[in-house]
Amino acid sequence: MLSKELKLKKPGKLSKSDKEFFEIVRRLAYLKDMRDVYRRISLMQIFPLYQEIGKRFGLSVKEVTYLSSEEIINGLINGLKSSKDLIEKRMNGFLMYYKNEKLEIILDSEEIKQKIDLINEKMPDIIKGIVASKGNVKGQVKIVLCVFDLSKVNFGDVLVSITTHPDFVLAMQKASAFVTDEGGLTSHAAIIARELKKPCIVGTKIATKVLKDGDYVQVDAINGIVTKIKQ
Repeated sequence: MLSKELKLKKPGKLSKSDKEFFEIVRRLAYLKDMRDVYRRISLMQIFPLYQEIGKRFGLSVKEVTYLSSEEIINGLINGLKSSKDLIEKRMNGFLMYYKNEKLEIILDSEEIKQKIDLINEKMPDIIKGIVASKGNVKGQVKIVLCVFDLSKVNFGDVLVSITTHPDFVLAMQKASAFVTDEGGLTSHAAIIARELKKPCIVGTKIATKVLKDGDYVQVDAINGIVTKIKQ
């Protein structure tokens, strides 16, 4: 964040440090766009590979995406085929995490709940992030992880997401503030927040893990803090 307000109408008056700051922002914005370009290219390039893997395993491309990299590699080397029953169970929900550098996958719903409850107990009550658009509001949390969650957002809600996309804009117009796990000052959420003049905190890393639908929070986008409060 800049230490003082910049008068952009007089760019010649910018200090050396301010000019260096804007140059860094310009380069980061370019790198962010290029990251998305190469991500899309990689998805396009990997699709034929997944088709071939599915052909060898007798699975659809969607089913292949529910296999771990270790399972795919072992299957290709040893000629093993994954159980469709196992994949169907994963499609219904699973928890995946690393323990002692080994990937663990849990399918049992009760065990998943216990693990999540244990994780939530260790989560802080106060969430900190980067102020992308200033303001201070209170509202009810709506977690938006994909386009199917957008209909949950009502006027005045606090939209909480891993990151936002152009598809989210209609819901963002309804929301009173935005909080994201990822992103920086040039992220989609940050840019839209400034355009709509709504409070926004990005880069919290844990907002979607700590908060849940129905929580009532204060979004202090002056100090970069989100706090659970009682109604």
